[in-house]
Amino acid sequence: MPEFVTAREAVACIKSGDFIGVNAFLTLINPAQLLEALAGRYLETGEPHDLSIYAEAGFGNWEENSMCERIITAGAVKEVILSHYASMPGTAKMVMNNEIAGYNLLFGAMSHMVRQAAGGSPYYITKSGINLFVDPRNGGGRLNAKATDEWVSDIYIDGERFLKYKVPKFDVALIKGTSCDRFGNITMEKESCTLDAMSLVQAVKRNGGKVIVQVEQFTQKRRPWECIVPGAFVDYIVLCPEQTPILGIDEFEPSYTGDRFMTPDEITEFVLAHGSEKSDAVRSVITKRAVQELRPGMVVNIGIGIAEGVRGRRYRRHAGLGQGVRLGRRSALHNQHRPDVRFLRRRRA
Repeated sequence: MPEFVTAREAVACIKSGDFIGVNAFLTLINPAQLLEALAGRYLETGEPHDLSIYAEAGFGNWEENSMCERIITAGAVKEVILSHYASMPGTAKMVMNNEIAGYNLLFGAMSHMVRQAAGGSPYYITKSGINLFVDPRNGGGRLNAKATDEWVSDIYIDGERFLKYKVPKFDVALIKGTSCDRFGNITMEKESCTLDAMSLVQAVKRNGGKVIVQVEQFTQKRRPWECIVPGAFVDYIVLCPEQTPILGIDEFEPSYTGDRFMTPDEITEFVLAHGSEKSDAVRSVITKRAVQELRPGMVVNIGIGIAEGVRGRRYRRHAGLGQGVRLGRRSALHNQHRPDVRFLRRRRA
């Protein structure tokens, strides 16, 4: 049975030198209150220190003084392993200034690394990343001089080259859920995704570590198929009624969780109103050219960055496709359809 405690009591179990897995997708499923409590403990006591933080997608909110990053910017962290730094400007600055070790790995590979850790494998072997920035011939994902660990190396199987990603050993998991029952079973009905919550929990438990979960509320309802993390795996649960489904946004939007489906026109209006699409000439030319590759009936996987412009109304009109193309997100990990086309952002060399 998990213990129901305050955030400060929960993070008291974290020791100096621990390797922490943060199950977050930017501002989604972000255990912000746990991160803030951990930072508060460090600022008051100087403990814990020399922490390592592993987060597949990052967990900032694009503000340099974000409470999410405070544990890093305050000086408690010695290294970060992330796939995304843009939403974490304070962390990015520290990495650029060589104040902490920084590693940048592939989002997909990091997800598989967590799953391999759950299964007890020491490595994840794949061709993903060959000739890219994570290729050991191109730096292996190291971002500065302090980043000396070898997270990615070469391996040859039957004469064919693969990349071998080192699997992390987690001491602590920080997770956000929506509800829990009296047995500690965690559900995520208001969250937009679950990421790799259960795999991270299994990886931590395999290594003898601690699982800490924050939730908005207790519930008496129990639907077994809605349980994301069984209470038997949870050490501490923190009730955080102030948490919101998306960090910084108070309202719950049921379309984010699949409780309501938007019409194609609603999706277009939403993207134009809230998306990151910019109107500069270079983005416009790139996006319009990309849309020329689309054909009616295709399933399209949209990446992050310039690729997001494909979703805009004027690009749909430009392609003359109407509703004949199904657009999906790269971050939709449970997509049931194999995409015909992927639009991804390529990093500059």
